[in-house]
Parts: sequence; C-alpha cells; structure tokens
Amino acid sequence: FEREGALKLSFDYAAALFKEETVRRFGTHFLAIIREAVRHPEEQIGLLHILDQHEQIERLEKKTEGQTNRHEPFHVQFSRQAKETPDAIAVMDDQRKLTYRELEDMSYALSCELKKRGVEKEQTVALILD
Repeated sequence: FEREGALKLSFDYAAALFKEETVRRFGTHFLAIIREAVRHPEEQIGLLHILDQHEQIERLEKKTEGQTNRHEPFHVQFSRQAKETPDAIAVMDDQRKLTYRELEDMSYALSCELKKRGVEKEQTVALILD
C-alpha cells in the first residue's frame, strides 16, 4: 500500500485465513487512521473518521438491513463458513490447528452424542474438556 507520498506499508498474512480484499481494506483503513491522527493529533483515535463516504453509506445500509432481518445464530454462520472455506484454519494453539471442516465435524459428533444421551434443544449442558 502506498498513499500520499513516502508512507509505504506491506502486510504479511495467512492467505488461508484472510482474503486479499480484506487485507487491502485493512491497509486502507490503517493509512486513514495514520493520516487522520497526523491531521488531528489532539483527537482520540476512536473518534477519527477512517471510512470514506461510500463505506459509510454501505455500513449504514447493512445496519438498517440487519435491523429488519432476524439475527442469524452463530452456529448457522459457522456452518456457512465451514462450507465456504472448509480447509481454512478455524482455531489454533501452540500444539494444534483445526480447520473449519474438522471443527464442524467435531461439533456434529458432539451434538449426535448429546442427542443420544437424551439432551434436548435449548437444554443447558456442562462440558469438561481435557
């Protein structure tokens, strides 16, 4: 990313986790934060305007649309993500990485086991993980 003269940024990122357009948008926003911070050094960063007019309108439209539609449950969002990017890393720690497919499969296996044991929809269950 290069904007307004000498300021130049480059990002290294996991292509399996992020789309190029997402990283480009992040870079554009990051440059906008820097630009606005230089223009208004006394202002709190959280109050700086980093979205261009087009993005502001787009966000307002999405917000309005979201208010008219029911909020989609997390498990539905996760399943959609698992279908769209099954081999992308969903979670990881120092010892292990799980893809969306693996996590979806584990989730499905757990739900089948809970149903087999008599757990019903909306019932609270305590899980102990080793």
